[in-house]
Amino acid sequence: MQSQDKKVNLLIAIHCHQPVSNFAGIFQDAFEKSYLPFLDVLEDFNNIKASFHYSGSLLDWLIQKHPEFIERLKLLVKEKRIEIIGGGYYEPILTTIPFRDAIGQIEMFREKIKEIFDCEFKGAWLTERVWEPKLPYILNEAKVNFTIVDDSHFKNAGKDPEKLNGYYLSEDESKTVLIFPGSERLRYLLPFKLPHEAINYLRERLNSQGKDLTITFADDGEKFGLWPGTNKWVYREGWLHNFFAALEESKEWINTLTFSEFIKRSGPTDRVYLPCASYREMQEWSGGFFRNFFVKYPEANNMQKKMFFVSDRLNELEKKNSASANTLAIIKKHLYMGQFNDAYWHGIFGGLYLNHLRSGVYEHLIKAENLIEEIEKYHQNMIQCDFDKDGKEEIIIFNKKMRLCFRPQEGATISEWDDKLKCFNLTNTVSRRFEHYHKNLKEKLQQAANIENQGGEPKSIHDQKQIKDTDLDKFLIYDRYSRYSLRDYLLEPNTKLDDFYRATFKEIAQMGDVVYDFTNKSDNKKSILEFSRKEVIDLCPVKLTKTVTITDNLISVDYLLENFGVKRLDFLFGAEFNFSLYDSGLCVAPAEEKSVSRFVVNDLWKEVQLEFSLSPSAGIWSFPVETVSDSESGVEKTYQELCVFFNWPVSLDNSKLKLKLEVKLV
Repeated sequence: MQSQDKKVNLLIAIHCHQPVSNFAGIFQDAFEKSYLPFLDVLEDFNNIKASFHYSGSLLDWLIQKHPEFIERLKLLVKEKRIEIIGGGYYEPILTTIPFRDAIGQIEMFREKIKEIFDCEFKGAWLTERVWEPKLPYILNEAKVNFTIVDDSHFKNAGKDPEKLNGYYLSEDESKTVLIFPGSERLRYLLPFKLPHEAINYLRERLNSQGKDLTITFADDGEKFGLWPGTNKWVYREGWLHNFFAALEESKEWINTLTFSEFIKRSGPTDRVYLPCASYREMQEWSGGFFRNFFVKYPEANNMQKKMFFVSDRLNELEKKNSASANTLAIIKKHLYMGQFNDAYWHGIFGGLYLNHLRSGVYEHLIKAENLIEEIEKYHQNMIQCDFDKDGKEEIIIFNKKMRLCFRPQEGATISEWDDKLKCFNLTNTVSRRFEHYHKNLKEKLQQAANIENQGGEPKSIHDQKQIKDTDLDKFLIYDRYSRYSLRDYLLEPNTKLDDFYRATFKEIAQMGDVVYDFTNKSDNKKSILEFSRKEVIDLCPVKLTKTVTITDNLISVDYLLENFGVKRLDFLFGAEFNFSLYDSGLCVAPAEEKSVSRFVVNDLWKEVQLEFSLSPSAGIWSFPVETVSDSESGVEKTYQELCVFFNWPVSLDNSKLKLKLEVKLV
């Protein structure tokens, strides 16, 4: 038995979020399975206090679809039974966006909370608990008093998680913020173990403390009902009701408080300086530091650097005072919407591997960039810069209808192709690459079970590995290059479709990711980019020149192959395109067509049409690119993009060969 003069202050923070571009059905499903029933149970317990964070994108949806839910929250705020926690409006990782935008997102959220709840938030939810030492400065500048991390952050700073108590003060450049350490042990107990196990743990911690204990539980609201197996356990079998009842039965020694209440009662336990960290599982996924995702996934880096690029363009526009405050606010909103974190990383959640999330990032960044270019009155222009910050220059071409990013240092490929009218990036693609959960997949397939049908306590989403498809091992294919467009190949003449699909092809010269020389031949009417590369193949000097002409909605590519040697060279020459489109006729299985002079891709998602013209006629290989990736519901096969490979058999002696490819965006 614990001494009656010692008490536990339990601080509960529930974080609820849905990405901007998530499907409407997922918003509603999360509401019905998690957000609504949690509130239903909480309202029945007058003595239980909690703090809630609803992201701006989720709040916007709730206001529109379920205003009655908002009214119930407002009443609880008025009764001081719950505290609203703020943060970045669209749930960005604050340290991976420009400082000005981090401040702006928090201020935008502050205005919304004031408008809805008529109160000021004191604390900010730290997205994915990603901490960097600069955050005290950022949060203090945004008038944030406290935030929440995991106790693993403190462990990385040499602290014992089982001895943490209350909150701690940190600073940067003399700007301070208060930090509450969330208990990882409680994260795994709630709601995955019976309520008495959590109560017993609190008793053990209190008895070992020697004084009052203040402990924080902070985690996703979705784990209470939306995660696999939890809805039945938490609500239909009464876990949440029983847990709150157990807290009330222990009210003589357990208090539930809001964070701001506790800060008023007690000062900080100590000062602390935390290293870069996140919760333990995120540390594993990222290789120890969140920004490593931008190295592991070039696709994430491209999005993040485009976001910075657009933010910088907006910042320059603001300095010129050439746009109205209303227009700037619209641009800024789209920029912020393109900063939501979910598409920029991958762990147990689908994240980067979900096409619609990446598409949502690009949609809003393209909308912002379009508005900037309209104000600047740039109808056609070229920008050369190190766009992705890899030490190599890219070339950005834009006119009224399209925007393209070329990579001379990587095969003169197109890594971004924006349809400006539909605010859609056609090359929002992702490569097939190894992930750690691909190991021993066959064994996991044999052990796969339906989590929903299991009895008893559900597993944490971090502990379960449901396998959704039974033939996933057949799709463990890993690409050699990023899945950009206009990538050139010189392949062995006997190469087949299946070789290309499975990335087992052999190149007689590696052209896919080499440096091309570049010459700008543009005029006032059209953009003309000439790329060339010299190689020695079987002692023969060979030169490949591709001249890309861009006018309106048309891209014309003229190839010139020259053999300066004395031997005849036989090979399969081809140009690869990858599109984040879905054509019901092309995206079912690998397919081959021969001697084609006209080829059309009809997209069902955005109703985009691409019309290709080929001279001379070419062979065409097409196939769906599918990844094997982890998500909330298990390891699954996910469609990513359509690959189209135009190819010509070539027999080239001491001569020249011209080929032409045109594609019109309709």
